Amino acid sequence: MFSALKSHVMKRKGMLLYTGSNSMLAAATFLGSFVCARLLEPKELGAFQTAQLLVTYLAFLPLGTFNGFNRQYPYLLGKGDSDAAIGLSQTGYTVSCITAIVAAALSVGQLFLFWETGQDSALILAAAAVIPVAVIGQLAAVQFAILTGRQAFGWIGRTQLVMVILTLASLLFVWKFAVVGQCVRLVIIAVATWLLYHLKTGEARHWRWDFDQIRQLVRIGAPIMVIGYTASIFSVADRTLVASVKGIQAVGYYSLAGLTIAAIQSVYTPLAVAMYSKANHAYGQSHRLAALVPPLNRFLILITATVVPLAAIIYFSLPVVVPWLLPKYVPGIAAARIACIASVVFCYCGTAFVFNVTGHNRIYGIMMACALGAFFLIGFCIPQSELTLERVAWLRAVISMVVCLLANSYLVFYLRRGIRTEGRSSRK
Repeated sequence: MFSALKSHVMKRKGMLLYTGSNSMLAAATFLGSFVCARLLEPKELGAFQTAQLLVTYLAFLPLGTFNGFNRQYPYLLGKGDSDAAIGLSQTGYTVSCITAIVAAALSVGQLFLFWETGQDSALILAAAAVIPVAVIGQLAAVQFAILTGRQAFGWIGRTQLVMVILTLASLLFVWKFAVVGQCVRLVIIAVATWLLYHLKTGEARHWRWDFDQIRQLVRIGAPIMVIGYTASIFSVADRTLVASVKGIQAVGYYSLAGLTIAAIQSVYTPLAVAMYSKANHAYGQSHRLAALVPPLNRFLILITATVVPLAAIIYFSLPVVVPWLLPKYVPGIAAARIACIASVVFCYCGTAFVFNVTGHNRIYGIMMACALGAFFLIGFCIPQSELTLERVAWLRAVISMVVCLLANSYLVFYLRRGIRTEGRSSRK
């Protein structure tokens, strides 16, 4: 029995390392965020939160090629077609280089805009730090997809352990140099992540321009991108609304909500990526909806076992910890607690990876687009004097609950109908 257990653990040691390091990184990220909030003024932290919005909005640049790659690469590996997978990785690398150049140009444009309009010095410095972060974000996207496609979760886990050390050690820069130190910290973490991924993706580092393959990736990935991009924008829509209407000081107070969401998402996102890759692999081997049920169940179990306890700890600790350690951010406590609830609810929308695997994602995409449109429409219609941080957080929470209910109800209907149809076909 002990030998069987040991064999089971050794067989899954990569995933266990990945999951464990991910939890450690989540804790380090949350701790680092609180330390930065203590060392920086709300206006300074709000400047970084505002400038980094651009990185999220730039996710549209690949036009779905990365999303198509995330689906096709593990699919090809699942079929055993390694030559085609290598060629695809080189095409993905080429696209990432092009989008990185565009991201650099747009990031420099943001910096120039803030400079010319006489924005706060902290916002200008934050915009400067965002330039390399935005570029590396484009390059690392394909590298991470290659590693997850290969099921190289052990290497990703070791990379995350290095990130834990850097996340905490680099706080010394913030302590010593304040805003400038935070700029240095962001750049160091981004560059280190890229370098560690770079070491394990050597075969992809070749320029390969294949227009037909790129067009195929866009065709496959564009619908997936619309869903993923809409979800990403929805995750920062509240911060965008606050920045547009209330300014960076209010964003600083609302950064407590942002830090709460970031801590929860740092656990959720790797789990979603891992299960998406495994689901693609399973579906590529069987082409049956029934093969997606085990990854889906594991995803729900992992979310419940990791995200929910973390969110509960954050929710109940905020009223105690913030007045003690972050007294300057007390105005943001109520909004942060509401955002904590909204973030957990939205994590359960991650079950939508099933739609991306099967390509049946149009209805979910429409749901997300409507949710995003409703948020901005309602948010910008509220008079500025009445738009409090708590109302922004509740608006996001209510819309998240509606989307979660509708999306998962449709998912259950879709899977049950599809599996019944497969069962009848197999009996014929």
